[in-house]
Amino acid sequence: MSLKRAFLCVFFLLALILAALMVALGLSRQAYEQVTKAETRRYESFKLADELRQSSDDLTRMVRTYVVTGNPDYREYFHEILAIRNGSRVRPVDYDKAYWDLVDAAGNRPSPDGTAQSLVSRMREMNFSEEEFSILREAQDKSDTLVSLEETAMQAMVGTSGDGSGIPSTDRKPNPERARSLVHGKEYHQAKAGIMAGINKFFDHVEARTRREVEAAKEREAFYRNLTWPLGLLAVALSVFSYVYLGRHAVAPVQKLSSHAVEFSKGNYHQQVETRGFTEIDELSTAFNKMSEAIVRDIDQRSEIQEELRVARNAALSAYGRVKDDLDAAARVQRSLLPECMPEVPGVHFAYAYTPCDELAGDTLNVFQIDDGHIAVYLLDVSGHGVRAALLASTLSHVLSPLKTIDSVLWEQNSDGDYTVASPSAVARKMNQQFPLDPRTDQYFTFHYGLLDLRSWSYRFISAGHPSPMRVFRDGRQERLRVKGAGIGILQHPVFEELELSLSPGDRMIFFSDGILEADNQEGRQFQDEGLEQCIQKTTKLPLEKCLEYLLTSVSAWSHGVQIDDVSAVALEISQPD
Repeated sequence: MSLKRAFLCVFFLLALILAALMVALGLSRQAYEQVTKAETRRYESFKLADELRQSSDDLTRMVRTYVVTGNPDYREYFHEILAIRNGSRVRPVDYDKAYWDLVDAAGNRPSPDGTAQSLVSRMREMNFSEEEFSILREAQDKSDTLVSLEETAMQAMVGTSGDGSGIPSTDRKPNPERARSLVHGKEYHQAKAGIMAGINKFFDHVEARTRREVEAAKEREAFYRNLTWPLGLLAVALSVFSYVYLGRHAVAPVQKLSSHAVEFSKGNYHQQVETRGFTEIDELSTAFNKMSEAIVRDIDQRSEIQEELRVARNAALSAYGRVKDDLDAAARVQRSLLPECMPEVPGVHFAYAYTPCDELAGDTLNVFQIDDGHIAVYLLDVSGHGVRAALLASTLSHVLSPLKTIDSVLWEQNSDGDYTVASPSAVARKMNQQFPLDPRTDQYFTFHYGLLDLRSWSYRFISAGHPSPMRVFRDGRQERLRVKGAGIGILQHPVFEELELSLSPGDRMIFFSDGILEADNQEGRQFQDEGLEQCIQKTTKLPLEKCLEYLLTSVSAWSHGVQIDDVSAVALEISQPD
């Protein structure tokens, strides 16, 4: 049996029992309310019957008092009692209490008036039976007969004509003795006894009927109340059974699984769980055992793989060591291609800075005296990083050698066989022919090449896709020298714009790669021209070496030490004319 089905069965049975219990409680409450209503009806019925008896006694008292005292107030009270009972006059509030006993000699009433309603109509509202009404009518008839006798007695007190009008007659005299004999005689007592007998009979019928109603309501209330006990006991029994059954077939197996899971978490994977319970728990035990087996197999496989990885790691470390040695050697070779010292020429001073982002860089530069009248300056930046970019950068360093050969890009040979220094634009064109863009590698490079004339202190240069150099005047003004020209190898027949400018004492030229301009900060903003100009502005009075050192330090601080591209820069300063 599945755990879900067991819970559903228990829930359904318990809900059914609780629903029956709630219905029994509701019916018991309803029966109790019926008992209360029956008791209330019984009480009200007795009050009405007692009011009929009381009204008869009040009539007797009023007529007897009147015939003894002759006080007309009692005669008026007599007729008022009749009018109230018949509903022709309003019924005072709390009339069922001692009302007429509290009326004083001045006629003051103990409670205010209420509404007019006959005693018979009020009895009908209580749903008296026809037999009870028949008894009442009989008592009412006898009471009316007695009222006639009482009226005769009161007429005798005033000497009326006897026609029922109550008007005194001139031919009759008051006869108090006859009046007293009428209300105290045997006939009066017999009539009064007949009325009381009827009222007693009415009392007996009402008492028997209301007692039956009350007993029937109490029996119903007791039945439903007693029904709640077996239903409650059945609910408790079902709860206990469910607790024991679920504990044996669900809780105990789960606890056993839990203890195995604790051992499992400690690394004791070689264990099997044997449980007997609900379907879900059996499936969980089976899955637990399969998981344990799978983990054991996986551990064995991992041990084998770790051994293989250890062997492979040792081999990789050995290979990496060899590659690292090769990279370090290549980096040393690449750095050896950089100028060891700047040309020492009177009237001009040179400096450079170089920071690769990896062991091998795609940037390279050089400053050398190509002949007696010229100093060559170049910076180049190969696209990409790593070994491929470094190899091309190293190759280009050899290509840009100042040696005079027929294949040199820095020299041009005339018809006489003499060599002359090639113009910067000619050098760029030769480089573009020798190093076209390879579609397989998409490699190209940007290139700045210039010649400083030591006689005229003029500087002639091209910038093939390379950042435009910065000229700094002696007074601190800055000027970006922008020329047109695509990167080397991108176009087949490019045009390289050549620019020549005359330098004055105190003027500086600063050349740099895009690793400076494109350095990012944490917000993704680049250093660009604004950062460059601010750094140069702050270093106009510093030596060239300090100027470049401050520039590279500012770029590193801007990017928080994160360098994603090679950084290279060259600077020259005219100190005095030749």
